[in-house]
Order: sequence, then C-alpha cells, then structure tokens
Amino acid sequence: MVKEAALRVSVLLVEDDEDDYLLTNDLLEDIPNVEFDLDWVSTPDDARREMRLNRHDICLMDYRLGPEEGTALLKQAPCLGFTAPIIMLTGQDDSEKDALAMKLGAVDYLLKSHLDAHQLSRAVRYALARREAEVERLKRLRAQSENDSKSQFLAHISHEIRTPLTAILGFTELMINKDPDRDVLQGLQVIQRNGQHLRSLLNDVLDFSKIEAGQLELEVAEVRLADVLADVWSIFSVAAEDKGIELLFKTSEMLPEAIMTDAVRLRQILINLIGNAVKFTHEGSVTLTVSAPPAEGGRAPNQLAFEVRDTGPGVPAEAQHLLFKPFAQAGTSLTRMEGTGLGLAISQQLAERLDGSVSFHAPEGGGACFTLRIGVGEIADAPRAPLTLDARRGIEPRRIEPALRGTVLVVDDVEDIRHLIGQWVSQTGAEVLFAADGRAAVETVSSMQAKQRAPLVILMDIQMPLMDGHEATRQIRGLGFDGPIIALTAATLQGDREKCLQSGCTSFLSKPLNPSVLVSALRRAMPEPSTIGQVVNVLLVEDDTDAADALAYLLRHLDCTVATAGSGTEAFERLQQATPDLILLDLNLPDTHGFDLAKRIREAGFADCRICILSGETVSLDAAKAAGANDCLLKPVDMATLRAAIS
Repeated sequence: MVKEAALRVSVLLVEDDEDDYLLTNDLLEDIPNVEFDLDWVSTPDDARREMRLNRHDICLMDYRLGPEEGTALLKQAPCLGFTAPIIMLTGQDDSEKDALAMKLGAVDYLLKSHLDAHQLSRAVRYALARREAEVERLKRLRAQSENDSKSQFLAHISHEIRTPLTAILGFTELMINKDPDRDVLQGLQVIQRNGQHLRSLLNDVLDFSKIEAGQLELEVAEVRLADVLADVWSIFSVAAEDKGIELLFKTSEMLPEAIMTDAVRLRQILINLIGNAVKFTHEGSVTLTVSAPPAEGGRAPNQLAFEVRDTGPGVPAEAQHLLFKPFAQAGTSLTRMEGTGLGLAISQQLAERLDGSVSFHAPEGGGACFTLRIGVGEIADAPRAPLTLDARRGIEPRRIEPALRGTVLVVDDVEDIRHLIGQWVSQTGAEVLFAADGRAAVETVSSMQAKQRAPLVILMDIQMPLMDGHEATRQIRGLGFDGPIIALTAATLQGDREKCLQSGCTSFLSKPLNPSVLVSALRRAMPEPSTIGQVVNVLLVEDDTDAADALAYLLRHLDCTVATAGSGTEAFERLQQATPDLILLDLNLPDTHGFDLAKRIREAGFADCRICILSGETVSLDAAKAAGANDCLLKPVDMATLRAAIS
C-alpha cells in the first residue's frame, strides 16, 4: 500500500554501522504522513561533502564515527555551510556527552537503545518546526537589514541632494529680493521654478519610500480650512492667469471653519491634483468644489470632499487604470503622468492614511475629474463660514525685516549653506557667528563661555565630518549650554526628529530650508527688541556666589547688563550708582529679608524699576506685591523663566 505523504523531508544520515542505518530507515518508514528521502553516508569525509551541498532538511548523526566523534563534525557543520538541524544518535547514556552535543548546536540527543518511531517522529517534527521558525527569523532579519540599508541609502541621497538644493533655492530667493532688472529676474525665476520642481520630485520619491516602509508620520491637529485653501489658491492663481485659464474655488454650502487633519498632507494632495489640472489644461477652467457629503447609515458627518475638475484633454480610457500605479508613466505615452509617476499614487495612499480616498472619473464632454475625500472629525455641530480666499497670500516674496537681537551660531560644513543661512539670520538683526563642523562649534561655545558670553541660539547641521551634529549637541549640553539648539538636516525619515531631540536639540528643520520657516523658528527662540528694549540693566541681589554667577551668566546670555550685590547694604550702594530696569532679589539675605529690602527700595523712590523675588520656597505673590515686588521666581531659575521675567 502506497502511503500518502503530507510532507516530504530530505534526510542526511551519518552512520558507520549498516545495521543501525537499516534500523533508522525502518523507523522513518513507520512515521505517518511524512515521506523521507534518505541519503546515507558512513564516513566523516562523505558527510562533509554532503554538508557542503547543504541540500537536506535534517541530519541524523551517530555520536561515534569510527575513530572520530560526531561532535567534531557537529562543530564543523556551520563552517561547511550546513544549516539544517542535527539530531545526535548514540548507543551510550551519557549526560555529559548529551550536554556537549547540545552546546555545539545539536537540536536533540537520542539513545538508540530506546529509539522508536514515535520518539524519532517527535524529534524530527520538533527539529523541523525549529528550522522553520529559524528560517522565518532569518527572513525577517534579512528584510529588516534590507529596509535599514534602504533607509540609510535614502537618508544619504536626501542629504546629498537637499544640501546643494538649499544653496540653489536660498541664494536665488536672496537675489530675487534684491530687485534685479527684468532679464536677470526672469533667469532667476527659471532657476527657482526648476529648483522647486527638483525639490518636488525628491519629496515624491522620499514620501513614496516612507509610505512603502511604513515610516510616514502624520501630525493630525485642528486646522483652519480657509487657510489651507488660501495657500493652495496662492500657489496656482498666477500660473492659471498666465495660461489664460480660469481657476475657481467654490462651494454650495457653509463649510466648517476648523477641521481635524494633517494640514501638510492635505495641502500636498490638493497641490498635486490642482497642479496636474493646471498643467494639462490649456484653455477653459480648473474648478475646485468643496463639500461636506452626508454620512451614510445615520452616522454623524465626518468627511469633506474636494472635487478637482478641468477642461483639459482628459485621460484616455485605456490608460485610466494606470493613474494610481507608481512609476506607471515609464515607457508609456501617458502625458498626464509626467515626472516620477508617483504624485497620484502618493496622493491616494496619503488620502487612505487620512481615512479617505482619491477617485477619478471622465466627465461627459471631456476633461478630467478627481475627487478627494478625507476624514475630518465630527463636524455636525462645528461653526460654519462661507468660503473666502485672500488671493494675495503668498504671491509676493516675503522680505525678512530686522526684528531680533542676540547672537546666533550657525554650524554647517558646507560653506555655501553656512553663508546663505548667515545672510538670512543677519537680515533679522541678530549677530552671526560661524562654525564649519561640530568640533569647531563646541570650541566656539566653550571660548564664549570663558568670556561670560554664549550664543542665544545655535543652528546645528547634523551630517558633518570630524564631529556630527548629534555629538556636538551632546558636548555643548555638557558644557552647560541650555539655550535653543535647532537641528538642520537633510534627513527626513522616520526617527530622524527623535534622534535630534534625544541628542539635546530643541527643534528640527528640514533642508532645503525655507527662510520664512527659519526666521519663524528664530523668532520663537529669540527676544525681539520691543520685548527687552527697556529691560537691559539688571541688578542681581544674591548672597550665594555660585548661584549669583550662574544667574549672571544666563542674564548676559540674554544680552542683559548685570550688576551683582551680595547683601541688602551692597544692593543700596549699587542703586546709588545706577538705576536698573530690573532687580532680581533673593528672599533670604545675610543682613535683611527680601520683602523688607523691596519695601525700602520703593520707599527710597525707585518706583519705575521692576522687582522680582527669588526664592527656594513657594512665596505668596500677594505678599510679595504688598512688599513692593512685581513677581516671584521659584529657584532653580532657567533661561526660559528669566526671558519671561525680563520681558
């Protein structure tokens, strides 16, 4: 009777005794639902030859092979390239040999004298299960390694492209803002458009790779719908006007003022859909219609629909199935899908991540119509408003107005980028210092600290030779610098932001840098003249020398002029020499209480200066104000607290 085999297993039997070979073969034949292909070798040399071929699913190996022990062969198996599990067979019950065999890599150790089909079947099945699990583990490790290599490659390519692109776009914008003559302006605008196109293509490739690797992060927050639509309108209104086509944004209903979504990704999808429509429409119009479709099944409405319809040539019927396939334009004549062929594929996947979809249909009469739907949270009871757009938003280049004070250290190994960022920073009114690598940045901060100075903000490139931005940031934090360190990096993959924050950076900007985004980040980190213009001179009254030195250092870091006093008596002597704008007053002084000193200062006629009480314990603000103080600060005091106090 022929046995139906549910499983076919290739076995290598290493056994120098023919009787034991026949016995083992009989036992294997008795195992149900498995058909074994048995290869028998009787010498270690023959075994090594077979092991090098690595073509078996399992190996049964005798412990004693003539003058040689099977453990020697067991030890050699990995070096021979043999990866199948090995079960040792022995005629002796020896726990030490059992332990040695298992230590050398055997998956089981069986006594020939007690061996039966059931025991052998169990050992074989267990070994095969372990082998399968190990194969799966290796596959996962290999896949993870390939993903890691892919991520490293993408990070490297991103850095190598974004760094020069920062210089190209940045200096182009600087030159455009200097009002060049018409011919030069047209040339600069060509450079700018093509640079922006290159950035768009790069973003498409990186976004698609992040989506494929599951590394794309969404930042869902409350978003003003009108702001997103106005931004998109401002991008395409001039291009549409130049082509002589009409760009219409409309709705037939009142729309929610605020929605819950990722504004960056929503804007990206709309830019892709409307950009394609404007690009391929040469006469007629491009229309965006926004609506809140009713929910199905009695549920509350939680979606918005954005329909982009154009009067262009449309998409041939035979090519419509390719619209959302990545790289589908390669080798085709589908002009609707120029570029990387990723834009629509990315838009569809982004829409799915936003609990929605992108669909296409060909309207009667020609043209194309794409409909984006996204989840926006509960909007049934949300405040509504008509659709209004500020068509002037974003059309004119924004000029950087001087509004900041303080020192900014720019750290970047690429001279062009360093110079460009320095120009942007200097236009804000801030002083600029430069460092060409991480080591130079650490030395600069250390040197400034020795002179009781420090930069107010550090702009830190991450990928640099000698010492990268991560290590430089850690060392600068080790020096005691607690001001903002803003990471500048061309790496935009998942985890890059976390690495920067873990090394000590306070925020993160991606290259190519947008000057307005950079200036906004600086404004959040630096005081404007109006905030500390009247509070420059500070009298610090603190009897603890170390605490006084630390506070004075922080205050000078904020560009304050600092005078110190260690007692109430010395404080009054300082007041006779100059009237400060702010007095930071320790509560417990050796010769007086802080409240009493504050009251004496007010009684002496110093009514205009602000007084802040410093205390290591919680102090009643009402009691402080009753004594003549304006505020209380709880020790230890950090820079953010001092910045708030002097503002």
